Amino acid sequence: KDMLIQDPQDVYLLSLMSELCLQQDKIDQAASLIDTAIGLSPDSPDLFFIKARILLQQDKYDEAEVRANNLMNNKLITGVDLSLAMFYMAQIKYEKNDLNAANSFALKSYKKLHDKPELNYLLYLINTRVNDIGEAFKFIMLCISVNKKLIEKKSKIESENILDQTDLYLRAINLSLKLDKQTDAENLIAELSN
Repeated sequence: KDMLIQDPQDVYLLSLMSELCLQQDKIDQAASLIDTAIGLSPDSPDLFFIKARILLQQDKYDEAEVRANNLMNNKLITGVDLSLAMFYMAQIKYEKNDLNAANSFALKSYKKLHDKPELNYLLYLINTRVNDIGEAFKFIMLCISVNKKLIEKKSKIESENILDQTDLYLRAINLSLKLDKQTDAENLIAELSN
């Protein structure tokens, strides 16, 4: 905070402070900080990604959708940034219960973001909601695998979003039982107990 007082127009510092507030569930403060940063640097996709997470937490799906569309239609946004915009659009569509669009955007972003546990988890949620248990099982297992790698690297990557591994295992065990995959369920239970 002291550094921000010294340079209130430091976009990088504003975005870091916004991220910190977001992690502490200080959503209004996070929104204020990121809005200030966006005012100073309106073309930064990184700032949009923070803003998108804030809008999702505030249940402002229409505004988030407009911003995601603007970013995806920007010809300068490519590669991972474009995939991240599609990932956020998939989340927005999921929250609006447009599951076909959510699945489409999630799968489009998958090529570049397959190692993001949140994307695998979103695909698990989408497939669970449409009752495609086989696909849901595939994505929860991928989520466990990717998340496990992040947990092992946690000291190196403190900023990564690591999901609750126990919750992921319990969901995978539930799906394996629904699919009559007794051996998979037993293996998952054994892994979880280690």
